[in-house]
Amino acid sequence: MDSTSAKAKRRTVRARHRVLAFGMLATLALGTGGGSVRMAEGTRDGTADGSGIALTSAERPGAGPSPYLDPSLPVEKRVADLMGRMSLDDKLGQMTQPERRYIKPAEITEYGIGSVLSSGGSAPKPNNAETWADMYDELQKAALAAPLAVPLMYGVDAVHGHNNVVGATIFPHNIGLGATRDPALVREIGARPPRR
Repeated sequence: MDSTSAKAKRRTVRARHRVLAFGMLATLALGTGGGSVRMAEGTRDGTADGSGIALTSAERPGAGPSPYLDPSLPVEKRVADLMGRMSLDDKLGQMTQPERRYIKPAEITEYGIGSVLSSGGSAPKPNNAETWADMYDELQKAALAAPLAVPLMYGVDAVHGHNNVVGATIFPHNIGLGATRDPALVREIGARPPRR
C-alpha cells in the first residue's frame, strides 16, 4: 500500500470514529432503550431451546457476572458496569446511527451498532405495519446477538406521527399544536391510541 492509500485509509477510519462518537452521546443520554422483539417460532421465549436463557458473551462461563443485565440493581451501577466492560470500539458502535438502507443486520452485530434511523421517506417494502415490525425485529435480534447484547434504539424521522407507515395517524407539527394554546388538546392528542 502506498503512502497516499494509507493516509486515505487513516482519514476514513478517523472520520468513522468521529461519526460514531457523536451518536454515542445521544445513546448515553437516552439510555439503552429498544423495545420488545417477537419471539422465535416454536419457542415460548425466543431462545433456541426454549429454556428462557440466552447467554451473552458477558455471561458465558469464565466471563464473570454481568450486573448491567440485572434490572433489580440501580441504574447507576448497571451503567458503570456496562461502561467498564466496553472497549472504545464498543462505545463508538453504540454512538452510531446509520440510516436503515445502509446497514445490514450482520453489521449491527459485528460493530455493536446502538441505533438505526429511518430518515424521511425511508420505509421497507411493502410499506405496511407488518413489514415494519419484521424489519425492526430483525435489527433488534442482530443487536442482541452482539457480545454485550445492548438493545437497539430505532429512530424515525417523523415528529408528528409515523408518517412513513401507510395508514398511520398523523397530527400537526408540535409547533402547530403549541400555537393552538390549548394544553388540554395537546394532552389528548399525546394520549390518544392509534386508530386501527
